[in-house]
Amino acid sequence: MISVALGTGAIALVTLYQTAFEQQCERLVETVSSQAQLIEAVARFAARHSSADAPGGAFAATLSQIRDAHQRYDGLGKSGEFTLAKRQGEQIVFLLRHRNLDHELPGSLPISGAAAEPMRRALAGETGTLIGRDYRMETVLAAYQPVTELNLGIVAKIDLAEIRAPFIKAGLLIGGVTLILICFGSALHRHIGNPLIRNLEENERKYRTLFESGIDGVLLMSDVFEECNDQACRLLARERKDLIGHSPAEFSPPFQPDGKDSAVAAEELLGAVFSGIPQSFYWQHQHPDGTLIDLNISLQAVEVSGRQMCLATLHDITESRRAEQALRVSEGKYKQPSQEFQALLDGIPDSLLLLSPELEVVWANQGAADSCQRVAVSLPGEHCYKLWHNRSAPCEQCLVRKSFRSGRTEIGKMAHPDGRTWGIKAFPLKDSAGQVINVIKLASDITEQHRLREEASHNSRLASLGELAAGVAHEINNPNGLILLNLPALREVFADLTPLLDELHREQGDFTIGGLRYSEMRQEIPAMLEELQESADRIKRIVEELKDFAGRDNSTEGEIIDLNHLVQTATRLVTHVIKRSTDSFSTNYENALPKITGNFQRLEQVVVNLIMNACQALPNRDRGIFITTRFDDAAGSCVLEVRDEGIGIAEEHLPQIINPFFTTKRISGGTGLGLSISSRIVREHGGRLDFSSVPNAGTSVTLELPVNLEVQQS
Repeated sequence: MISVALGTGAIALVTLYQTAFEQQCERLVETVSSQAQLIEAVARFAARHSSADAPGGAFAATLSQIRDAHQRYDGLGKSGEFTLAKRQGEQIVFLLRHRNLDHELPGSLPISGAAAEPMRRALAGETGTLIGRDYRMETVLAAYQPVTELNLGIVAKIDLAEIRAPFIKAGLLIGGVTLILICFGSALHRHIGNPLIRNLEENERKYRTLFESGIDGVLLMSDVFEECNDQACRLLARERKDLIGHSPAEFSPPFQPDGKDSAVAAEELLGAVFSGIPQSFYWQHQHPDGTLIDLNISLQAVEVSGRQMCLATLHDITESRRAEQALRVSEGKYKQPSQEFQALLDGIPDSLLLLSPELEVVWANQGAADSCQRVAVSLPGEHCYKLWHNRSAPCEQCLVRKSFRSGRTEIGKMAHPDGRTWGIKAFPLKDSAGQVINVIKLASDITEQHRLREEASHNSRLASLGELAAGVAHEINNPNGLILLNLPALREVFADLTPLLDELHREQGDFTIGGLRYSEMRQEIPAMLEELQESADRIKRIVEELKDFAGRDNSTEGEIIDLNHLVQTATRLVTHVIKRSTDSFSTNYENALPKITGNFQRLEQVVVNLIMNACQALPNRDRGIFITTRFDDAAGSCVLEVRDEGIGIAEEHLPQIINPFFTTKRISGGTGLGLSISSRIVREHGGRLDFSSVPNAGTSVTLELPVNLEVQQS
């Protein structure tokens, strides 16, 4: 009480003092600013109108007018003072001083001394306020500003003691009055308050005894725990300081046995209580060591000191719940089939589970235990979502829960975290009243079946696509053959006509043919014929790729091939492309490579495709391409590595690059068939293609082809 009274008085005094201090600062700043502006105005006027031969010139005239004005100025209070000074060498020379009708000038001061700090800052060109020492070495509140027109400094200041004096007196007065009131209040408190306090303390001891001696845990809470008894601390296995200020969800598992999120459930229950609906429910709590205990909790709203709060009563039912669970297990065993039937069910490799409405395992066959890598006898009592998915709550699309709700057989598929695919069937078991009491879950591993079905579907699509590609290639090839056949004739015709047309142009001037002026047409027609030739060649190449994709020639036998010779031949075929793409092309051939067997032309097609891709990946001629051949003794294969320093392949594209019609070069004319055809040719030769790439650093392609052991031995 004393502290509150004194604190309140002190805060009031400090607030008033700060207000007065800020007002005094503003007053001094306004004074300095107005005086500086006035002096500069007078100086400018004197500079224009004072006679050049007047004693002291314009500066003296200005100073004289300022001194004359200050003779009629009362000042800034008892200690308020106005000074004007200039810097002369290393000295501060005062030109004007006005302090309560006192105009006597102080002596000059050194510029580097500790005194006259405000004037030193003003002469340095600074503007502002400070609490510091003036020329008398007294602590003052000062506002300072330079008078740039005359290279002077101006300061308005007042002693800090003058500002503080009334507040010190007021503080002493308030302190005295407060002390008198405190003494009077203390006497009154002893006379009236002490008996009431003793009565309240006695009542508090009684209620605290009742509160602490209960066999149930008791908690008082809002949205967090605010009070608890010792039994609550024992039930929750935590000290009081660890409970107060925390929410119920912090001492619970993430999800309750019914699958509800603990935090959401607690919020809903408290909301219902504060709406006037008492609650009684089962709740699972988690000890610091992870042990789960079962509690029966009752909640009701109470009013404490004008606040609406919730009174929670906790009763430990862990043992009774375990007894109920044991009873359910016993009942489950009673309902289990005979040993012969159990052996029959265990002989089924699929997973069979009998599940309760809480999704707990009542019974499981050996197939279920094997799928979970557990012992069959350890499964009852476990939640299926924990066993299968290591989850703490039921799956969103759980077929078993759906079967409990619908009462019908539910069928679907489920992806396991280990990559397997399971076919799930949920069969409801009903009692005599038609209520679903259990569900049998049958899970079959259909991973391989699913893979084979997908692969067959994919192969079927590719076969249809191949037939379509062959038909399209045939239809395109015929008209394109006519174009390629007629283009040379058109070139010869235009070449023969050009001299005649040139002569006509010289005789008659420019003329039009087919809507084009001859002077333009003479340049455009050869370019048009060249573009037609390139386009027809491109169509021909695409047709060849489509035919290859459709499987025109699958022969892989009959030729003994030297890999080095194969690579050298392929390199010669694309020499012009290599020279146009890079200044850094190198080859490194291992001597005396073992021979391979296959179709030379088709393998040459693969190598050409790899080199062309490397050339197209280079962003400029400074990047290089490096080709290496070697023998892998461990694998018994000849190896070709084509490495480029190109733009690389994005990580998400790398698994798709051998898929038919997948290309990242669609704009530049890529068909997406090159690597697909190359990959098929390599597989037909018993080899493999491996790709590794780093974006913006380059790509490395490794081609492995098996050595012909018979040729090698001979």
